[in-house]
Amino acid sequence: MNPRSRVVLALLCVLALPLRAQTAAPVLPAKTAPLGKAAAFASEPLVVEQMHTAYTYAADGTGQKAIHAITRIQSEAAARQYSVLYVPYAAGNEEVETRHILVHKADGTVVETPATDAQDMPSEVTRLAPVYSDLRQKQYPIRSLGVGDTLEYEGVIRMTKAQAIAPGGVAQFWGTETLTASAVSLDTTLEIHLPRDGAVIVRSPRYKPEITDSPTERTFRWHTSQLQPTVLPPGAPKPPDPPATDRLPDIGWTSFPDWAAVGAWYRSIAVERAAPTPALKARADAIIQGAATDEEKVRRMYAFVSTNIRYIGVAFGLGRYQPHPASEVLANQYGDCKDKHTLLAALLTAEDFDAEPVLIGNEIKFDRELPAPSSFNHLITAVTLGDSPAHPGKRVFLDSTEEVAPYAALSPTLRDKEALVVPVNGPAVVVQTPATLPFPAFDHWEAHATLDKEGKLKGHFDVTSRSDLELLLRWSLHQTTASEWPQLGQNLSSGFGYGGTVTNFAPGSAEQTDAPLHYAYDYERDSYGEAGQAPGRRRSVSPGSSGSAPRGEL
Repeated sequence: MNPRSRVVLALLCVLALPLRAQTAAPVLPAKTAPLGKAAAFASEPLVVEQMHTAYTYAADGTGQKAIHAITRIQSEAAARQYSVLYVPYAAGNEEVETRHILVHKADGTVVETPATDAQDMPSEVTRLAPVYSDLRQKQYPIRSLGVGDTLEYEGVIRMTKAQAIAPGGVAQFWGTETLTASAVSLDTTLEIHLPRDGAVIVRSPRYKPEITDSPTERTFRWHTSQLQPTVLPPGAPKPPDPPATDRLPDIGWTSFPDWAAVGAWYRSIAVERAAPTPALKARADAIIQGAATDEEKVRRMYAFVSTNIRYIGVAFGLGRYQPHPASEVLANQYGDCKDKHTLLAALLTAEDFDAEPVLIGNEIKFDRELPAPSSFNHLITAVTLGDSPAHPGKRVFLDSTEEVAPYAALSPTLRDKEALVVPVNGPAVVVQTPATLPFPAFDHWEAHATLDKEGKLKGHFDVTSRSDLELLLRWSLHQTTASEWPQLGQNLSSGFGYGGTVTNFAPGSAEQTDAPLHYAYDYERDSYGEAGQAPGRRRSVSPGSSGSAPRGEL
């Protein structure tokens, strides 16, 4: 997805246009937003005058999400960004109905964008990986939208199938919502309509809902607003945004009774896909040939899947919850996190190792009181080594989507996290992932340089990295071509405060992960003494966390 599309999708989150969740849609109110109140926020790029969202679920897990959004466009940037609305959906179990898209002009005229103007397009990931062909998006080019106009949208996404069918044929559903908008919002209402006799957990720690009952339905309703300006006066400090992991969604709901039920559902759709075939057994035998220990066998199979199977990121809930069969993943040579785990699990199982899927959230806060797949957007692998009376089993966590991460090294956002391990047999269990890297972390720098009387420094840097910085560098090298490495070396040096000229940047192999990553480069800088830096330093540092390649999909 290109950067502009990401910006548009981010703004659509303000409108809550990525609709999900059959009954007749609730009748939503006509346009009655208080325009005078919106005028009080004249400096804002846009003002959400009204946002009404209603989820409705049936006992069989089908349902819909209806939305009525009214947004006042107050800047050219907002007009451009809203010029096309994108509604992503999964064609396998969702249908999109757009009831109307209206642009209200200042002179009272109304311009309608007909639903027939929509382009039904494959998603970006479908073009990269055709097996995800049920990922689609409706694209609506908005007619006659300009600064000072008010954009009104009303539509529904119907879920024609339950989000999940658990063992025993039980339909399950779940969801989350955030009421606090990133823009000024004058009037925000969320409703969830649930079957009266259904056992559904609803979590709303920060907002108290109004609950009403009818003979067939229980309704939860929240009403709020966000009146804090997003455009601050000149010189005013911007309050820091809280990390995504620091807070739970404002509202969450699930029909799963507990985490064991979540695990049983995922096992029912995934484990059989990791069953080894004779061909996979033959491939596993070839991979581990000559390996002397169990750990060496696991290392080799992990390295094979990590580096040879191209990673395709697909969000959990778009496309398929169910992975593709391991044999297909091997043939395609690409897959998402579920697929890569499935292939790795099949190879490990073929060699008599216990391999388990681990559902985990990347930059998502885990809520023990809300047993639902919404706590997860990623999947990694757990394998048990040395499981015998003499050698108690040791569970090792492997993330093959990193592609070039060292064995058992998890990125910082996946460490010290609660995750759900789903064994082949037995109930799923919530565990904590390792808090540290599986090796002592260090970054060793050695610089030899001369400084002439004119203040020009010439030197050579040798760096050895075994840390979170190493993970980031390996991923960057793996994702770029050799022709791009000079610029990568320049950016790397500048990022560490050495803003001179880098030449002869020579990195080690990103794929050779058994040893620390080494790289070297030549460096020149004019007027070096004025920068207050001391040449010829030699130092070793052990950083806490330098970051790693982002991951977040399931």
